[in-house]
Amino acid sequence: MDVTAVASAVTDMKAAQLQNQVAVSVERKTLDAEQSAALQLIQAMGVPGLGQNVDLQA
Repeated sequence: MDVTAVASAVTDMKAAQLQNQVAVSVERKTLDAEQSAALQLIQAMGVPGLGQNVDLQA
């Protein structure tokens, strides 16, 4: 392999790594939003103790 091919491979790997990190960040934000929405829904029902035994953390 020449230097150009190695540099290209490293660049491609770094780009893939960045894309994976962004995807994980977006997924975390989505899960946080879903958790918040579920909690608001449970609280809006107004039943005392409802949801206390539900684990919203994955």
